Amino acid sequence: MHAVLVRPREEIENVREWNDKTRLQLSPTDKIILKAMLNAPGKITTSRLQEITSLPVTTLLRRRKRIEARFITTAYDVNLKEVGLMRVHLLITIGGSSSIAKTASYVINMPFVSKVSRVFGGSKHVLLVEAVTSTLDIAGIVSILDAIRRVENVADVLWFTDVEELAKNPDAVSRHFGLE
Repeated sequence: MHAVLVRPREEIENVREWNDKTRLQLSPTDKIILKAMLNAPGKITTSRLQEITSLPVTTLLRRRKRIEARFITTAYDVNLKEVGLMRVHLLITIGGSSSIAKTASYVINMPFVSKVSRVFGGSKHVLLVEAVTSTLDIAGIVSILDAIRRVENVADVLWFTDVEELAKNPDAVSRHFGLE
């Protein structure tokens, strides 16, 4: 039996209000720096940021470091297409909530699975799985689906993959920071 902590509604509202007030507070100069960083095709150079802001280098570096630490995540990713691979996403409907963690720990150990996430939406218990297979290898995708369907408590599996990026909106995130 698990204990459930219930917080008073006003405490929850106070936390939400505090998060809303503190999470997105940036000075106008910080907003300019963040917008330039988000809209750059790669990592923007300090000299380019200095051109945009006219800040002294040490001030700019201090601000940049703070903004990167708080708001920016970076990672390297393999260009799968160049090496003959593709990413396949699977939405796995689980038979019951008690089996989500068990199913996720089993699925992540499959050799083709790179990531497992619990997703929220609708009334079902769903995992989002990222798998890697040979490009347009339908037999490979079918074998992945078969392997997933054999896992205990899996009720259904839906798969999809990116075929072509049709549009990208770099301002979608910027709007939340007031960077219009």
